[in-house]
Amino acid sequence: MESPYPKELFDKLETGIIFLNQEGDFLYINRVAKQYFQNESITSLKQLNFPYIQEKLVHKIEKVFLNKRNMEFEDRLEERSQIWFQFFLKLISDTEDYILLEIKEISPYKYVVRKYNELAGLASSAILKLNRRGDIIFFNEFAETLFEYKREEVLGRNVVGTIINEHDSNGRDMREMVRLFIESVGDHYNVPNISENVTKSGNTLIIRWHNRPIYDHMGRHAGIISVGTNITEEIKTQNALKKNESILRALFDSSYIAYLLVDKNYKILTFNRKTKEYALLLMGQKVEIGSSILDHVPDSIANEVKTNCARVFNGEMISVDRMFLDTNNIEQYFSIQYIPVYQADTKEVFAVSLNIENVTEKKEYEKKLREAKETAEAANRTKSEFLASISHEIRTPLNAILGYSEILHEQLSQSNYHSFISVILKNGKSLLSLIDDILDLSKIEAGKLYINYAPLKIHSFFDDVICMFEQRIKEKKLEFTIEIENTIPSLLLLDEVRLRQIMVNLIGNAIKFTEKGFVKILITQINLNISQSNHVDLSITVQDSGKGIRLEDQSHIFEAFKQAEGQDYTKYGGTGLGLAISCKLAEMMNGAITVQSVPEEGSTFTVILGNVKVSSEDQGSAERKEKEEEMLYHIDGKKILIVDDLDFNRELLKLYFNGENVVIVEAADGSEAIEVAKKEKPDIILTDLIMPKLDGYQATQLMKDSEDLKHIPIIAVTASVMKETEKKIRNLFDGLIIKPISRENLNSELAHALNKKTSMVG
Repeated sequence: MESPYPKELFDKLETGIIFLNQEGDFLYINRVAKQYFQNESITSLKQLNFPYIQEKLVHKIEKVFLNKRNMEFEDRLEERSQIWFQFFLKLISDTEDYILLEIKEISPYKYVVRKYNELAGLASSAILKLNRRGDIIFFNEFAETLFEYKREEVLGRNVVGTIINEHDSNGRDMREMVRLFIESVGDHYNVPNISENVTKSGNTLIIRWHNRPIYDHMGRHAGIISVGTNITEEIKTQNALKKNESILRALFDSSYIAYLLVDKNYKILTFNRKTKEYALLLMGQKVEIGSSILDHVPDSIANEVKTNCARVFNGEMISVDRMFLDTNNIEQYFSIQYIPVYQADTKEVFAVSLNIENVTEKKEYEKKLREAKETAEAANRTKSEFLASISHEIRTPLNAILGYSEILHEQLSQSNYHSFISVILKNGKSLLSLIDDILDLSKIEAGKLYINYAPLKIHSFFDDVICMFEQRIKEKKLEFTIEIENTIPSLLLLDEVRLRQIMVNLIGNAIKFTEKGFVKILITQINLNISQSNHVDLSITVQDSGKGIRLEDQSHIFEAFKQAEGQDYTKYGGTGLGLAISCKLAEMMNGAITVQSVPEEGSTFTVILGNVKVSSEDQGSAERKEKEEEMLYHIDGKKILIVDDLDFNRELLKLYFNGENVVIVEAADGSEAIEVAKKEKPDIILTDLIMPKLDGYQATQLMKDSEDLKHIPIIAVTASVMKETEKKIRNLFDGLIIKPISRENLNSELAHALNKKTSMVG
């Protein structure tokens, strides 16, 4: 009587199955396990090319045999791999001489792994080309290894007498049979066959071949190309499986997946222990061989099961996911595969294998992952909103502190008061710089900080940067040198603001941590990219003879909020943000920052900017000229409307116009601003954005829509500095001043807006 457990079933399973003895030799290994191990010919754990899991498997197999207890664990094939597997080791109960090893991939990357295994399988195949006589005209490297011949030994020889015996076991002439076979392949696209082949040393191999015709340049049948896989061990194992029914039953009953076979009449041919468990869980029924599967599924999917079985009998494979309520009214999620099972002799589908896996825990895990992702995204949004809000709230009082301090600094004549005000200004600007650092880091993390390239004069740029540090260098009596290689083009396309930010941080740190000695800056051109004449690779080195950085600290000083361990905060201060931001800015400009340092000898920071474009147009000069022309326009005799709900902010702006021949009118909100504008007809309006009743956006839009007021230039004055806010403002307003206000920015925006108005009127 034919066994109800056809061997073909186990190579259809999406689970790796291995039977092995105590020495680690494989009695059977199925298709999936070979794919996992990436070795079609593996016959023992000793041949496993994954030392990490090999060592663990050997150890756990020893424990199973020693303790006579099954074992289950999850691990990876390689220590750093992202692909996880579940391993189940079961001692075969009747003999206790063998172990069933079941391997199931449980990572979410199954598709990628399957594709990889397919490619690996292709690379591990023997490939031959034969002409119509059966002569070998191509023999790949894997074939050389498999059949023990060098390519030059077989090219031109007939395949019969080389890797096929002259006569088969029945005494038939194989040369004629091969010739007839080659002719028959000419009428088909792909002809599979399994044959006995021999190696140079006389060993017999069982090879599964896939054959397709090849044609000459005239389109005539010229021979075949054959791709062969060594299935010798597979066949041996299949034969062993046929003789060992208890092993097959162990496979069925020990799996965590339910397996059952049904025929064309939906009658159950066989099933495993997990099938019984699921039948009781979902239907409260016992399942029996010979019963109809339709009696053991919910009525809601009975028609679906019938339809899917019919499709599988036509050769399809189907996978579905379904949710059912169990007998306790609890939701259970299942992944169901319908797989055709073929007769070994006729190759006809005689049954459907249903592989059913309970994926409820997996679904719950995925749900938790989604919720965690949504929570993290919400937290990130909340953080960004908080930073924007707190920045606005801090900048508003800073506007008053720095604004009034700047005016007092200009107007006070007593030197002692002058020094007090200078301290206020210095520390206020330090606080403003800290806020900007935190905001920059937040923008970088959110992917909302952008690089704006423009022509930059390298020599002028570094002259300006060095001027910022002249006083500190003199105070510390440091030797300071800067050298710019003469091969550096005078004009490069860079983001001046972000490059300045990097250099101010690196040079500032060099001076801060150097008590005596030197600070050197070297700008050179390196040859990372010599293929493009209009691009250069720039190296900027900042070297000092300061306190240096310990080797163990060098790896994390570029992390946010991290500083060298043991650094005296009371002496050096700092937040640990400067280097983190500088490093990220360099990366955004196609570059990187590296450090070399020896404690108590000094540090060398190197900025590499790759593929920097050489510019031929000095846009910066044009912009400076435009700015100078703007400043020529004077506000003499102008009427200015100041709109802000805070009295001290309006008072501060009024103070900036002391001594000027201007008329100041005021409004405390947007509604009042519109009324004052209609009555007073100001030449320009300075307005806050966030105000009660009617905010600056709404009031400005209403004035832009008014025929009487739309010609008046309106400048936004705000503490909001987010990129999206700035874009919105510039689309509506004629200018933008970001708090804290400085006289330079105020004058520049006034001149620009008034010149723009004159140009439009003219």
